[in-house]
Amino acid sequence: MSSPTALPDDSLARRRTAMLLRQAPLEFARAVYGINDLASGRSGTYAAQDVARAEGMGVLVTRERVQQRARSYLPVEGREHCPRCWVFAGARSPLALESSLGGNCEVARCGNCGGEYPNP
Repeated sequence: MSSPTALPDDSLARRRTAMLLRQAPLEFARAVYGINDLASGRSGTYAAQDVARAEGMGVLVTRERVQQRARSYLPVEGREHCPRCWVFAGARSPLALESSLGGNCEVARCGNCGGEYPNP
């Protein structure tokens, strides 16, 4: 039987995992917008810059590949990785978890791409 103090941490971990799983399809859409922006000559958008950065690292960024990576994104509790880095480049960049001052909200930040994911 689990102790009462373990329940909020378990609940927080489940909410964090659910929040990150919801982000993968959004990052897929962002990648598709970036691919289309680059194809249309709009290289100044943030999405297009993310695609260009991934291509600069030698990663092939196509709609099919980013869709495949978005579907396969699965964060592991305690070793959460960035959904944006995973979808765009297939990289497992660890997320830094920070609590807000009030303790009501947690923010997962990626040091590689700068992505921030709030977990209210």
